[in-house]
Amino acid sequence: GILQNSSNVGMIMAGENYPDEQRYEYLTKFGIGQPTGLNLPGESSGLLTNPSAWDLRTRNTILFGQGYTVNALQLNNVVATIANKGVKQ
Repeated sequence: GILQNSSNVGMIMAGENYPDEQRYEYLTKFGIGQPTGLNLPGESSGLLTNPSAWDLRTRNTILFGQGYTVNALQLNNVVATIANKGVKQ
């Protein structure tokens, strides 16, 4: 599969039918670009720009994890949600 083989091209092909706003919504539902709510000292919420500022490159690379930043807890939450069959706890 696309994730198993880490296929950037596959991710672009799978995501090309989603408008930028939908891509942004999915990322924010994972908690990307937002504080975790744990109020840890020095915690960064990561960086996720508004889709209105995306150029063509960002529009595509955001589909395979580039073009934004996350902290370790956000990354862990994404992986845990995927491992939990899409259920975020």
